[in-house]
Amino acid sequence: VSRYNNRLCYTRELRYSNLWYVNLLDARTTTSYQPKQLTTGTLANFSPNFSPDGQKIAFSTAKGEHANIFVMPIAGGQMQQLTYMDAYNANPVWSPDGDEIAFASWQDQSIKVWKIKADGRQLRTFDDTKLSYDFELTWSPGPDILYQIPGKRNFQKLNPLTQQGTPLVENESVGWITSPSYSPDGKSVAIYRADQWDASQSGLWLISVQNSSQKLLMRNLYNVIPITWSTDSQWICAISNEKTPHELLKIPTNGGKGKTIFTLPVDEIDGLTITPDGKHLVYAAVEKKSDIWFM
Repeated sequence: VSRYNNRLCYTRELRYSNLWYVNLLDARTTTSYQPKQLTTGTLANFSPNFSPDGQKIAFSTAKGEHANIFVMPIAGGQMQQLTYMDAYNANPVWSPDGDEIAFASWQDQSIKVWKIKADGRQLRTFDDTKLSYDFELTWSPGPDILYQIPGKRNFQKLNPLTQQGTPLVENESVGWITSPSYSPDGKSVAIYRADQWDASQSGLWLISVQNSSQKLLMRNLYNVIPITWSTDSQWICAISNEKTPHELLKIPTNGGKGKTIFTLPVDEIDGLTITPDGKHLVYAAVEKKSDIWFM
């Protein structure tokens, strides 16, 4: 503000994100490889998620205070809008057969799990669900929808047919758990756990879906977010937030040392997904533009 309060300078920032595709096999063998841009424009396209067959991507697109769910083929092409809701819909996840998509929807001051057919039919809500403000949930290849409850200390297992829910872990006092990823057989879940009492116990953990037993796989004081398992369950692909650009890690499930397999070409992302065969990756790259305005 000027001395006489008649002039004002301020900054204005435009923040948006678009989806980019990487063929990991080519990227790891060709130094000149460039990612392929799938979406364009200045809207926020985020939370991409591969279909079980690896042929399609579900994602959210935000405009103002609202966001809706879209689907597009991995090869690029026409986007299909699935939801037309005056709400904030985020983090779409596929059913194991690829026929349905679940997502988190924030409306009426509450975040609930919703479900829709992959062709846009049969939209419905699970009224008894209540999610944390991180909108975290996952589904395929497990039988139940996992969603993070308020407080971030547990996930609820939601049977999509009976609508019955049971907790993933029995002891919620051990810390905050995030980023669940089902094993191919649906019997185990990889999560990141931040232990509030013992930092040495923070890291990547495996949790049994059947009896809630837990196994520390990799100690890490920083977030190591599991993305997907290999089809033979021999390793987990995870992203490390320890530094930027983010690194993709290949972590053996037998407890061996992980190794870096790819470094993302951008510093800030708003979601990432990888096919179970480890060949294809899509990430949402965040871009920012700012200007100084005079009034």
